[in-house]
Amino acid sequence: MVSQNILNELKPIKGFSLLLLFFCISCVAQGEGEKASTKETLIVAESFKKERPTFEIIDVQVGKIKLKAEYANSPYKRQIGLMFVEKMPKNQGMLFHFDRVQRMSFWMKNTLIPLDIAFFSKDGKLLEVHSLDPAPSLLSSNIPRAESKALALYALEMNKGWFKEKGLKPGVQLKVLTK
Repeated sequence: MVSQNILNELKPIKGFSLLLLFFCISCVAQGEGEKASTKETLIVAESFKKERPTFEIIDVQVGKIKLKAEYANSPYKRQIGLMFVEKMPKNQGMLFHFDRVQRMSFWMKNTLIPLDIAFFSKDGKLLEVHSLDPAPSLLSSNIPRAESKALALYALEMNKGWFKEKGLKPGVQLKVLTK
């Protein structure tokens, strides 16, 4: 059943957009009661699995910590990122590789899990880490965002608290071990 608050948020949406939105919400809600998978893979909302591109999994090292990362190295893959991912393994993330150094801005649009995002220079030095929580709802216009203060070439998204838990601070080195 749809609550009155959701209906109030939907009033500005019309026609096909409304139908599509209800379909997506019902598909996401359908998977909420299922047990989490024990496999070390991302768990993606059922409604988005057909739309999500295939990401190459690469080996990455930050400082002395090795991890697996989905590799977002195209504009489309960077745009999709971790949208609608419902669970991410402890030592897996997503590495965004851009074509040029730039100030970066990431937002939590359609992102369901809390994340840390770290920005790295072109030589792989960790510049800064930001922690972000998902927006209060998929329909929210108040979407959390993080912006790099310096020019960066890479961004690495991990589960929230990962960098602090591993003791990783600005200055440590990012190494892409496989591509």
